[in-house]
Amino acid sequence: MKKLIAIALFLALATVEVSAGAIYFDTEVRYTNVISRFTRIAADVAPEIKARLAYNVINGYLITGDLNNFSLTGQSVYTIKLMDGFTAEPFAGAGFASSDNGTAVFGDIGVDLKYKMFLWLVAGADVQIYSDSYIMDYKGGIQIPFLSWLSLDLLYSAVLTNDKHLTGFGGRINLLF
Repeated sequence: MKKLIAIALFLALATVEVSAGAIYFDTEVRYTNVISRFTRIAADVAPEIKARLAYNVINGYLITGDLNNFSLTGQSVYTIKLMDGFTAEPFAGAGFASSDNGTAVFGDIGVDLKYKMFLWLVAGADVQIYSDSYIMDYKGGIQIPFLSWLSLDLLYSAVLTNDKHLTGFGGRINLLF
């Protein structure tokens, strides 16, 4: 009986629509010529505004990448409904990057797009601007919703820098609390 109640409670919670005050969490793994990990957590601070913290690991371990490559970014995100089923989330922020080769502070701008047809089409770009270079991560693909609070993105993923353009693939899990 306890298992039946727990299953019913789980299904009831899974179908509830989440409103203002939500917490958004997504984590992505992608492969271009190296494996990179991206984790973001955001919270609503106003009806269309979120505060987001992003942590990126390049080529390697769970906490830091090869040569201790990682970055931590704070972002402000604004949600714009362009038309029914089509939303844009431009964002801006600043971050700190570190590796064995040095550290840097950078500016960060970008946009995430979502369009609902049969499945959600998703795309996004994130440009980190340093004093002498830039890194642009961009991606696009489909989002497969499983529950109102859980979805999976299958992505074409790429990175563009001053001297390299690497393409690959990735996946992202999205959770909404």
